[in-house]
Formats: sequence, structure tokens, C-alpha cells
Amino acid sequence: MAIKFGTDGWRGIIGDDFVFANLEIVTQSIADYMMEKDIAGRGVVLAHDTRFMAERFADLVASVFLANHIKVYRPQGPVPTPLAAFSVRELGSGGAVMLTASHNPYQYNGIKYIPEYGGPAFVKITSRIEELIDKNMERAGSKGIKKVDQSLSKDMVVEIDTRSSYVEHLHQIIDFDKIGQAGLKVVLDPMYGAGGELMALALQEAGVDFCCIHDHRDVLFGGGLPDPSEQNLGDLKVKMKEVGADIGVSLDGDGDRFGVIDSRGVYLKPNELIALFLYYLTAIKGFKKGKAVRTVATTHFIDAIALGQGVQVEETTVGFKYICEKMLEDGVIIGGEESGGLSVQGHIPEKDGILADLLAIEVTAEFRQPLSWLLNKLYLKYGHFYNQRLDIRVSLERKQLLLERLRRYVPQSCLGLPVVKITDVDGLKIELEGGHWFLIRPSGTEPLVRAYVEARDKGLFGRLKDYTLDIVLKY
Repeated sequence: MAIKFGTDGWRGIIGDDFVFANLEIVTQSIADYMMEKDIAGRGVVLAHDTRFMAERFADLVASVFLANHIKVYRPQGPVPTPLAAFSVRELGSGGAVMLTASHNPYQYNGIKYIPEYGGPAFVKITSRIEELIDKNMERAGSKGIKKVDQSLSKDMVVEIDTRSSYVEHLHQIIDFDKIGQAGLKVVLDPMYGAGGELMALALQEAGVDFCCIHDHRDVLFGGGLPDPSEQNLGDLKVKMKEVGADIGVSLDGDGDRFGVIDSRGVYLKPNELIALFLYYLTAIKGFKKGKAVRTVATTHFIDAIALGQGVQVEETTVGFKYICEKMLEDGVIIGGEESGGLSVQGHIPEKDGILADLLAIEVTAEFRQPLSWLLNKLYLKYGHFYNQRLDIRVSLERKQLLLERLRRYVPQSCLGLPVVKITDVDGLKIELEGGHWFLIRPSGTEPLVRAYVEARDKGLFGRLKDYTLDIVLKY
């Protein structure tokens, strides 16, 4: 079978394609890549989330690295992806291997490589690892990949605990004193995932009055998805009402995505929070040197706030790896994507839901008001931005036909509004006069088309959404 290794590595169904033999091949390919780049001597951080058989899979990965004489730095127990990325920088390792399927259903697991810079792997890296996977699949044959017994190489396995260092680092970005002095009540929902313990440690450091739900390990994730989107946070809303919380925060399965509910019971979308955070960082905390980076699918609300604060905006293709590239160049105040990825100046160039949740708590502590109150203030100042992502199932044949037709689609106007810009580097994005836009991106791996719609007027938003759906389904 072919193993596709992208930015988020390789994911598969446990017991189907995510099996020991395939995991050995992927691990050997990562080891080969590290040796090619002469960074294997720096060792590798090996981490995993809370999924089924995570420790057993991690043992196997360790045994392959050890057979290649690569030192393994291993946390004890599940840890979130942001901590694995932070550990790479903290230890100066040659990268990290994270065993996770993030917010995917419980049947899945995955493996991804975080390079030595502590952020998502770039395309040139994942492409090379994929080439090595193909070679190793041919080479493995019936003999399999060489492994060693961990018990015979104890000096090459180093137990690590970087949680305190991570929280200490966050003091450079988050005002723990402000949070602690505000007297807030917080509810945390880590969704049975790997980020709960570290987030709780940070809240304790700030002296916050908090309680948790879904903070024990459950490999079935309570029968739901470990995805902190609004439809999955009903229990968090109930608990907040029960204890009279000022804010509720959540994390996905590996802690790199976030979800936030304020004291009014309002769920703040990532699009809204990223814009709100940009305002807070620039207007209140004084971050002025640098730019805001967002993906092509992320709200232009960010652009409006950036303009008001004298900050430039740079647009990238979809994927946090492109934001990571800009962060490594320095001069980025905030980088965000509508799917819930966020990092800020001075932090690792990787999505971090723990950081985002703490920022949401700090903003609440600053204004002593629900986040939706501040959001409405910003809408009054900059105007409204109505947006939505639509996931549309289509056949592979229909998707291919749509791709071909979109290449020839060059409208001069839509809904009576002139087209002011067409971008086709990542799907097709049509920007209209007045700040309205839509983007159509067929999935590269699934019979799925994603459409993103944003309008400055509520009535026009509904019409633009219908217009975009018509293109996908009828064009």
C-alpha cells in the first residue's frame, strides 16, 4: 500500500493500515532523513497522545531509532504536540516524532515528524521522507525493519520532563499575574486528550480558580470527536453554567487546536479569536514590530484590525507550515488559520492550543467582560465579518471536473459586484468590491470540496453562500 506522508505525517486506521509493520517503515524513513541531514546525532524527541496502544506504538518507534544509533528523548506518558515541538528547541534535538491523529476519530492514529526548528515539516522535507518510505517498503520485504530491544539500550533512552520549562517560557508571552489577580472562574475541557495536564499546570501557575471535565484518559474520547468545535462543546457549556464560570476553554486530542466559550455561552470561532488576539496584542500589549500572517482561507477581519493598528498582513496558502516559514523569518506578531491554528511572536512556530486558551483567559482578565462583548466593540469599530466554511461531499469524478472548470472560471462580477482580485495559488479565491470573498478548494485526498465564504453584510452573506454552493454543485 502507498503511505502518504504530509505536513501532519501519516494517519491511518488502527489495525487496518496503521499497523506495526508500516509504522516501522515510516520510522526508518524519518531516521534515514535525519541521517541524511546530519542531525541524527542530536537525538530525537519521541512523544505520543492518549490514543489506543500509544505506548506500545511508541516503544516500537523507539526500537527502530535505537537500531539506527539515534538517542531517544522520551517524556513519560501522553504529552501535547506543542510540548513536543517546544522540547525540540529546549533540548536542541534533531527533531521530534509525535504519535497522534490530532482531532480525528478514535479509530485513527498517526505519526508526524517535527524538524529541528520546532514547527511543521515543510513540503521538501515531507516529500523526501515519502521518497524514503517508498524505498524502505521495497527494501523491507519479508524481513521487516531492523529493531532492537529497548532494555538493551537504556543509555540511549533519556527520560525528559519539559513541562516546567514550557510554562516558564510562556511567562514571556502571557501575563500570569493579570490572570491570577482577576479572580476568574475557568472550566477546562481537554476532551480526553493529551493537553489537559499541561494546561492545568499553567492555570495553577497563574493561581486560577478552575475545574475540569473530560480530563481523564479515554481512548474512545467519550464516543465523540476530540475536536473543540462548537457542536462538540455542549458539556463544557453545561459545566460553565453550573459553576458560574467566566470562561471555558478546550483543546483537541493533541493540544494544538483550541475552543473558547465566554460567560454568555457564546462560542468564539477561531476566525474571531485570531482577530481579537491581534487587536489585544497590538493595542493593549504594544506588539507593533512585525506583521500578521493568515492563510488564504482565514478572515479579512484580521486585515481590518491590522490596518487600524498600522500592521502589515501577509497571506499564505492553507497549512500552518506556511505560517511557520514566515515565523522563522522573524517579524510575525501573530500567525493564524481558520481551522484553529495559532502562534505568536516569541513562541514556537507551531500551532498551540494551550497558548491560545491562555491568551483568551488573559483578554477576559484585562477587560473583565465576556469575549463576545469585546468582539462586538470591534465589530462596531471595524464593521462585521460574516463567514463560514462549507464541507461539501462530491464524487471524485465531480471533483476532477470542477477542478478543470475552475481553471477557466474568470468572472468579471458576482452578484452584481465587480471582482477586484482572483487568486488561484490554493484553489480559487474571488474577492469582490466591498471586502466580500469566497474560496473553493477541492481536497487533494478525499471526495470533498471546501468552500469558504465571507461577506461584510448579513444578507449578502446568505446570497454569496448560495452562489458559492451553486458553483460547486452545478458549475
